[in-house]
Amino acid sequence: MARRGRRYGCLRGRTSAILRVVQAGLGIWGQSWADVVREAPNVELAALADPAPKTREVAGTPVYESVEAALAEVACDAVLVATPPGTHHAVAKASLEAGRHVLVEKPLATDLAGAFDLIEVAEEAGRFLMVSQNYRYNGPFRALRRAVGEGGIGDLVSIKISCRRDTRTLFGTDDFRYSMRHPYVLDMSIHHFDLIRAATGREVARVHARGRRVPDSPFAHHPAVSALLDLEGGVPVLYEGDWATREPETSWNGDWEVVGEEGRLLWRGDRDDRGVGEVLLERWGEAPRALATPEPEFTERAATLQALRAAVETGEVPETSAADNVRSLAVTLGCVRSVEKSETVDIEQMIVGARREARPAGR
Repeated sequence: MARRGRRYGCLRGRTSAILRVVQAGLGIWGQSWADVVREAPNVELAALADPAPKTREVAGTPVYESVEAALAEVACDAVLVATPPGTHHAVAKASLEAGRHVLVEKPLATDLAGAFDLIEVAEEAGRFLMVSQNYRYNGPFRALRRAVGEGGIGDLVSIKISCRRDTRTLFGTDDFRYSMRHPYVLDMSIHHFDLIRAATGREVARVHARGRRVPDSPFAHHPAVSALLDLEGGVPVLYEGDWATREPETSWNGDWEVVGEEGRLLWRGDRDDRGVGEVLLERWGEAPRALATPEPEFTERAATLQALRAAVETGEVPETSAADNVRSLAVTLGCVRSVEKSETVDIEQMIVGARREARPAGR
């Protein structure tokens, strides 16, 4: 622990143990993130960075044109990357090479080779690189994962997940999601694929997916997807997602059914607050009963920020480290490839190829 603590630049020994953060990105989501950072205990928003002139006016916090400019002038421990996805690789890499820990909004990168490049840079720099997979950090999901891990339903047999939301007018008329390819898969499915991995402790081996366009929606491309995922050990996952539904809406978490040899788990969440929900355990031949739901001290993005702070302070690798999260990204990009090529995609083959691309022979 002492060796790892020194290597990763812990806060240990600092009397205040305050994590000083520079945030890159001040769009709509970035402004929301800035509020999260300001309200976080034992965290200080040291500076902000955004190239847009209209965003470079924030009372009480210095704002710079680039993250490089901010890091050159401001003492900090970590960088929060809340910039558009296409810039994640460049901003995160510059921050790591400057010796800072990094918490990056999902996706880690827009391709696997870029993701593995960042992981290698973080390793060489001895800094933590973590992805803000905030859906993991809520009480109902923790209850589901604990029940699966404790064997409450026996060996896994199958999983079914359905997430239905009507986002026709949610994002605003000119939002990029209405014109982007694979809006649902790239912006939403990564949450669910990450939860599947976390809940079961199993990796996704293969994915076969089909997207579909919804003619009466503002989406130019596919806002809906149906997929069959094969987990390690042959456990099938039937996954459906729809951002232009006319059916009753689910929680953003989706409706879950996890079936085992000895029973099943049902997870239904609140339509508006994904941190609220009920997990039922139904053992075969018995009446369903609600499981106790943990009440974490921190949830959602605040929890991911505190997880980074704890990692820097203790030297322990955080739960959603990039080295783990790259496999959630691989499933997401594998789903896209399956839709585009109309074929089953082997996730491990994708990962092997991306590692080779990120680290060519002789590098």
